[in-house]
Amino acid sequence: MGSIKEDNKFIYISNNDSIKDLTKFNTDNCGTYSSIYYYKDDLLKIFNDLMDIDSIQIPFFEFMKALNTTNIVLPKKYALLEKKLCGYSVKKINGKILSHIDPNIEIIKFIQSFNTVVQDIKVFSENNIYMHDINYTNILYDNSIDSSFIIDTDFYRLDLYSSNLFSINLFNLYSTIIASLFVFHNSYKISNYLLSFAREYADANISIVDTFNYLIDNLEKYSDIEINKIKDLKKVKIK
Repeated sequence: MGSIKEDNKFIYISNNDSIKDLTKFNTDNCGTYSSIYYYKDDLLKIFNDLMDIDSIQIPFFEFMKALNTTNIVLPKKYALLEKKLCGYSVKKINGKILSHIDPNIEIIKFIQSFNTVVQDIKVFSENNIYMHDINYTNILYDNSIDSSFIIDTDFYRLDLYSSNLFSINLFNLYSTIIASLFVFHNSYKISNYLLSFAREYADANISIVDTFNYLIDNLEKYSDIEINKIKDLKKVKIK
């Protein structure tokens, strides 16, 4: 038998049996290095490998939390097993990862939902945080409240050398969003031109709405998708 206790900062897991008693959360976004479980009203992410409690991970998480961003989901409490860091709890977001979103969503609201995310990315970038691993499985969209969230921040790190960190982080977001639009429309032929386009607009720090509108106006140039699907996408240009 095991037990789980907690205080204001830590969750204390007595042994592995305590974890086995939790209900596993089915997800595609935890990769092969961790598992996720339901924990009270939150989720509990458990790493496959333990980390030293005095590692840089907790101070770095605390540094990111102090920036007070709203749509980047960060740890709430840190889980300890055998006096080592074994994971953390996070708020449960009700959205779906991009690869599982209903293709009939309102694309205009979907695009606009990233305005807050972009502001959060700007704050992180100004504080020298490189947002590694932004991809389909680490972005959630909740169409019930028209909001998007970035999750799984385990691999973020400080970057004190890049002079254009905002552009780099923005490109990771833009390229993922733009590619997802073509997945919604059953086209997987994402050309190199499309990624070049995303890079150009991210480098110029152009808003996600203006980026999307320009793409819609120039789809024939930047993609290989069928003409009828291009016409369908052009109907959703944001005014």
